[in-house]
Amino acid sequence: MRTAVFDAANLAAIADALAGVKPVAGRLSTSTIRGIVVIDDSYNSNPRSIRAALSAAREVAEGLGARLVIAMGDMLELGAMSASAHQDAIREIMREQPAGFVAVGPEMRNALEAVAGSNRPPNVLVAPDSAAAANLVAASVRAGDVLLIKGSRGIAMERIIAALA
Repeated sequence: MRTAVFDAANLAAIADALAGVKPVAGRLSTSTIRGIVVIDDSYNSNPRSIRAALSAAREVAEGLGARLVIAMGDMLELGAMSASAHQDAIREIMREQPAGFVAVGPEMRNALEAVAGSNRPPNVLVAPDSAAAANLVAASVRAGDVLLIKGSRGIAMERIIAALA
């Protein structure tokens, strides 16, 4: 077995190559819009990817000393486990204690009602779809915030990003 040797030239070439890698849209891609760090994870959503996205968003917000705002859309195609998976997602989001949270879609709304009931914090909003959520998010974020946008492809969470831009 041969061991790779990395000298300064090899490391510089690797760094240059990695610097040219562009993020895939909707897959934890990061951009800045109006001073807001937007983490776009709108391509797909499932329980495991929600945990990963929340962890990444929290890490970015803490690293920047920023508020975290979350817009989370329904996870689609979960079948019989949909209600419990959405309730678990709501609990995980609430543990992050975001400065603002917009629950998007009927599954997220139902899960929020089941988990929080009438004790829903005032910074937690509900939108029937991503078009309505765009207005709520725009009113909730400010320059310097980190905004995580996540949801299954069918709920079209990218509308929120388009509205911010």
